[in-house]
Amino acid sequence: MTPTTTEAPTMTPAAHIHAALEAKENATPARRYQEQFDQFPESWKAIILECELKQLTLKSHRTLSKDWSDKNFTEHTTLPSSTWSLLKSGNHALPTGQRSVDNVLAKLKQLQQRCKEIDLEAADAALRARQSGEVTGFVQDVNVTAIKGALNRASERASQGSEERLIVLRGSTGDGKTTLRKYLVAQGDIHFSVMARPSWKSSYTAFLRAVAGTLRVDVASLRGVAAIETEIMDKATRTNGAIWFEEVQRLSKQAQEFIKLLLNESTLTVLISLTPEAYSLMQHQAGADFSQLFRRAAANFEMTPANAAFVQALAPELWQKSHTPRQREIIAEEAAKFGGKAMISEVVKRLTKTTADKLTISDTDVTQAIRAYRLNVPDFARLRRTNGQPEKIAA
Repeated sequence: MTPTTTEAPTMTPAAHIHAALEAKENATPARRYQEQFDQFPESWKAIILECELKQLTLKSHRTLSKDWSDKNFTEHTTLPSSTWSLLKSGNHALPTGQRSVDNVLAKLKQLQQRCKEIDLEAADAALRARQSGEVTGFVQDVNVTAIKGALNRASERASQGSEERLIVLRGSTGDGKTTLRKYLVAQGDIHFSVMARPSWKSSYTAFLRAVAGTLRVDVASLRGVAAIETEIMDKATRTNGAIWFEEVQRLSKQAQEFIKLLLNESTLTVLISLTPEAYSLMQHQAGADFSQLFRRAAANFEMTPANAAFVQALAPELWQKSHTPRQREIIAEEAAKFGGKAMISEVVKRLTKTTADKLTISDTDVTQAIRAYRLNVPDFARLRRTNGQPEKIAA
């Protein structure tokens, strides 16, 4: 009887390369001073091995377009890159007592936390890349210019240690605050952002956990407000950049005070956005401390409402079919009454669709597009003023 032979499955060249890379990433690095390394405390060795393999993975993938040298890897920690190099090689001096064990262990734990933060930074970079493709048709109007200028000035103040790094942005519902925030996050001008929820008015802990999440601070295992605050502020004092709090009127007084603490104790630029009505109300009800904070803001301005030029810029090809600028003025005027830039966006989308087969846009096309928007998103305040009858739209 002839014995049967089982052949090993054939691997493609790409599979060979992938397997080799995976083996390299998961391999225990060769150590020059292995015998001395073996005498390190177990608590040291566990973290060194974990972080060492993470560094090799980051290098092989060139994560965040960095070479992940020891200097890059230990950035934002109290562990010097030279010490990390000695620990990896096993050439670091053996501890002489528990105090020296704990001292090095504390620094290694910081590096361990840094590894988690790098993963989150990479995820954020991937998200910004996706968002830059999602924020299409964005019109860079005077609001963008104003915000970017204010951010630059606040950044200069941060480098000088000034506490005047607050930017206040007031804009009515529909003026495009959220779209503007997403655009600036995608552009890298805003590094962290928090969208306040209505429930946070009564839950300071929920607010803190959201701030911890955007600042990439792991507080999952922490219990109690004080512990979470301490962990966030520890990270904030070591972090540069700009953080945006949207719908700040939804925050409790404790949360508003925490924003003030960020300005006092860190170098982060803080941008808060809210409606003009909420701004006026907060000035009277938020207390003297927060009112004083508003007065010393580095920039405090109201978003410029959309005009005919904005309507034109939002869909330039569409308006090649129009023979009068008055049509764009009508849309801008109606948006100023109700709906803002969100209304303009929807009306322009509808016009693009309904006039796709037409050579020109008529005044009737514009009026019908506005009326269709109103019927889908009624202005209840206006309906009450007109006894439930839709307000006539100017032709």
